[in-house]
Amino acid sequence: LVAARLPAAEGQRLLKWLAAGLEKVGGVPGCPRELRGQPTKEPVRFIDRPWDLVHQNEATLLDDFAITSSAPASRGREPTLPTLSPGAHLVKKNRILARPGARVMTGAVLDASGGPIIMGENARVMPNAVVMGPAYLGPNCVIKIGARIYGGTSIGPVCKVGGEVEGSILHGYANKQH
Repeated sequence: LVAARLPAAEGQRLLKWLAAGLEKVGGVPGCPRELRGQPTKEPVRFIDRPWDLVHQNEATLLDDFAITSSAPASRGREPTLPTLSPGAHLVKKNRILARPGARVMTGAVLDASGGPIIMGENARVMPNAVVMGPAYLGPNCVIKIGARIYGGTSIGPVCKVGGEVEGSILHGYANKQH
């Protein structure tokens, strides 16, 4: 559920239902018939204000890594480690996943000690940049020379990012080069 516009009474019923952990689906208007009465084990995160996305980004990155690392390979595009130039360093390699074409250049460090790092297809970390997990680097994004990306950061596709970034969400095609 991304958004809902409901009368106040139905909105309150929906919130109570969500807060109960989605355990009793039956009484919610519009609920698919096959889900009614079915328990779920998934936690519910409420996003009430835009800044809630940033506050919950770190936990979401941990969830994404768990799902991505345990999912069966789809169409031969399973995540692996990024291609490393000589002198590039990966800390906690078992917590780093990359799609094909992802590269880490000379002197760059990906440190997954604080959480996992996921690199999208053709993402590139330039020389002497540091990425601390948990972090997501989207497809075709470029982390510029000497950048410092701290935990809780998600960078969308085709972004160019430099300087220092922490606990942030950059949407696709953003340009924060210094």
